[in-house]
Amino acid sequence: MYWTNGPITLYHGTRRDFATDIVDNGVRFDAFPGKRIHLDFGPGFYTTENIEQAAAWADMRHRQQAAIVTLVMDRERLTKLDCLAFGNATSSFWNLVRHHRLGGGADHLRPTQPPLYDMVVGPVAWRWDRDLRRCAAEEGYDQISFHTEAAGRVLRASTRTWEPV
Repeated sequence: MYWTNGPITLYHGTRRDFATDIVDNGVRFDAFPGKRIHLDFGPGFYTTENIEQAAAWADMRHRQQAAIVTLVMDRERLTKLDCLAFGNATSSFWNLVRHHRLGGGADHLRPTQPPLYDMVVGPVAWRWDRDLRRCAAEEGYDQISFHTEAAGRVLRASTRTWEPV
């Protein structure tokens, strides 16, 4: 197989009623302010390229009502977004995770820019502590999070389907 720069498929684990709403209406960022700010990259819509990871998250949080939303999107649209990417769990990654997990706000610490990146890509924090001494990333897991209305337009332009877990 060779690189084609074709569409990218992302998965989002959630509840069935949320899955149908996402498929029918797209991702609505107005639902995020003040909610679940203690996530690795702050409030936003989180996806992964790993379908098993999405299923495990949905099942862990929603049990009988678990579902997976599949989003297929054009990579070229993603290139227009302001993105922060971590190839591995560097000290910069852990500092951003610490900022959000300790309730540091819904920004990405950007004093001279808009407060949020449109999209953040990186590993999943599995274990961490406040002093950043005993931190570990979840092996084989990734997360691609979307945080702004510009990102929402890209998500709404994607092909969306859902299935029960």
